[in-house]
Parts: sequence; structure tokens; C-alpha cells
Amino acid sequence: MHYKGIAYALILIIIAASAIALWSKAAINQPVLKETSFNNAYYKFVINAPSNLSTTATALVVDGVRYQNAQLPNTFIFGLGTRHNYSFAQNLSSASGNVVYAFNYISGCSFQVRASTFNAVQNCTATAYYIKRLNGTTVATTTVRQTTIASSYTTISVSTVSTVPPTPQSNATQCKFFFITCWIR
Repeated sequence: MHYKGIAYALILIIIAASAIALWSKAAINQPVLKETSFNNAYYKFVINAPSNLSTTATALVVDGVRYQNAQLPNTFIFGLGTRHNYSFAQNLSSASGNVVYAFNYISGCSFQVRASTFNAVQNCTATAYYIKRLNGTTVATTTVRQTTIASSYTTISVSTVSTVPPTPQSNATQCKFFFITCWIR
């Protein structure tokens, strides 16, 4: 009888130990539910589209999604660990004004590559292309400015004025700009 009581006690101890082990393992695998604040864990671009662009024409392509001028959000906010592509899909030789996004063009094919304030670790390259077309055929493509933007967890503001390409002549010349960001780490 004495041995039977000891056996029962051992069984209970084993069951309790197993339960504790399982609970500990489950607790380790549980996500931390505490709210955590990350400073500069995102970056934001601010858009100020020129009013004279057609509201129905495609003004900007972000990650393959086309936005008409009237549909452009005020801001794009992206998180860490992401990569994004931007291109400005408007014939800039017939428009003027400012776009504070990835681009800030002045008039014709004179332009600035302008990056707004970044708030994250980045390693970015901004490239502007000058494309000359004649009768629908690309006869010359020139990279007029390429700049690398790099920063750690500090807020920076970058404004780079490009080389000014030749003045556009009628509709034979078009400008198209690309801004390829960053891996945000």
C-alpha cells in the first residue's frame, strides 16, 4: 500500500512537471503583446502635384500602380524592410510647377531631382533620365544626374539640382524621370 502511494505521487509529479514544461515552451513562443514604440520605423513622401497637369492623365506610378493627378494621396508611408519603385509618367516638356515627391521639375527639361525628408535607414539611388524622341522613336537617352543617398537613423533632407539638358524643341523632346528607392532596413 505504501509503494502504491509513492507511485501515485511520482505520477502526479511527472504530470505536473510536464505541464510546467509545456506551459514554459508555449510562453516562450508567444508574441510579446506589449506595445512597442519604434522611432523612425517608417518613411514618408509628401506630394504636392502641380495644378496644371491633367487630372485624368497618369501622373505617377508607385510600385506598378498608376495614380492620376486627381487621385494622388497626400502622403505615402512605407515600413521597414520594404523596397519601392517610383516613376513620373507625365510628359514634362509641356508642364511646369513643382512636384515634391521624388521629383521637383522646374520647366521644360530643366529639373531638379529632389528627395523629400526621409526618416529611416536607407541606401537609395536617384536617377534622372533625359529622353529625346523623334517621331515616336527614342533617338537618345542620357543619364543626366545620378546620386546616392545614404543615412542612418537620422532625419535628412536632400535636394540635388541636376545638369540642365538641352532646351526642348516642340514635341520632339520628352523628359521622363525615375526615382528608385531604398531598402529600408
